[in-house]
Amino acid sequence: MQQETINGFRLSPQQGRLWLLQQDSPAYLAQCALLLEGNLKPEVLRETVKKVVNRHEILRTAFHSLSAMQIPVQVIVDNSTPSWRNINLSDGSEQEYEARIEALFQEERHRPFDFEGPLLRLCLFTLSAHKHVLFISLPALCADAWTIKRLVGEISQSYAAGTKGESLGEKPLQYIQFSEWQNELLEDEDADTGKAYWRSQNLSALPALTLPFEARPEGKTSFAPEALVVVINSDVVANIDAIVERDNTSIATFLLACWQTLLWRLTGQSEIVVGDACDGRQHEILHDALGLFAKWLPIHCHFEEGFQFSEILSRVDVSKGNAYEWQEYFVWDGSIVPIGNGMEPPFFPVGFEFEQRPLPCQANGVSFSVYKQSSYTERFNIKLSCYRT
Repeated sequence: MQQETINGFRLSPQQGRLWLLQQDSPAYLAQCALLLEGNLKPEVLRETVKKVVNRHEILRTAFHSLSAMQIPVQVIVDNSTPSWRNINLSDGSEQEYEARIEALFQEERHRPFDFEGPLLRLCLFTLSAHKHVLFISLPALCADAWTIKRLVGEISQSYAAGTKGESLGEKPLQYIQFSEWQNELLEDEDADTGKAYWRSQNLSALPALTLPFEARPEGKTSFAPEALVVVINSDVVANIDAIVERDNTSIATFLLACWQTLLWRLTGQSEIVVGDACDGRQHEILHDALGLFAKWLPIHCHFEEGFQFSEILSRVDVSKGNAYEWQEYFVWDGSIVPIGNGMEPPFFPVGFEFEQRPLPCQANGVSFSVYKQSSYTERFNIKLSCYRT
């Protein structure tokens, strides 16, 4: 009997969890619409993308498994050509191209990936001779919000270098190196201290958050996120900046404390736990690497009547600091008993994330700026996403 074999690498803990999560939904992905203004050379841009793909193994990674394997392995493909489409919208109005881009966002959200590869999908919209939009889509197994940010920066840098006949510097850390390190870290004896910290939080003893009028469907449900966008006016932003400076905290911590306070008021529950998006790149060597590094950490805050907001802010700050210190050891492997409604795989019903959107990049007469972006690397019932531009 002939034996099947695969030569590949173990998934990271984040990838392994996400592989199980995504079995009932294609919505776990990272996507971006990049606005390109100026004298763009489309043929140089396409070559630029190929060079970036060659620099990062995760952009040419496929996921293979045998019939008896529940979790696949990641396989690096030497030569992988990303999917590329060109769409000319130069005859339409601004409203028409905005609607078309939004439609593509929605289409991509429901379009499954073939994990045998290639996984990177791109579409270049031509709006006019000096205005284009590059649409980028990757499965969350290969990218998180930070990865999209770095990918945009690297495309612009590589485009500038390509138009001058130059090349980028040394290749950054590859994702499989991070993946192996993470797996070895969790298997090491020193990991017992980190895992013990999370067990000491006794998360299973905390009641699940139940929002007013929340429906509790029986059985397994499909993850199909929808977003409601609200813009905060400049006066409110100025007040937030003043409070953050006065209390020596960050905008992300301030907004998380506001979110937990609102949840306390809505539910009346004194123990509020929210899954907070952590980029997972606490080491400098990881900053330029691409892949799924992000994970969601439980941030717990106890509420009582009569608390001053400054006290709540301080409690959230401490809880977040402790969680980030031990972030590498938080895994859904049974050692951390999940909060929630008993669904498999477990997840935090309420989430929060904060992201500082990058400034436009200038590359040889072309401006690269994020026009629209979204990423879903974790399941949730409701999530507050805050973006500062």
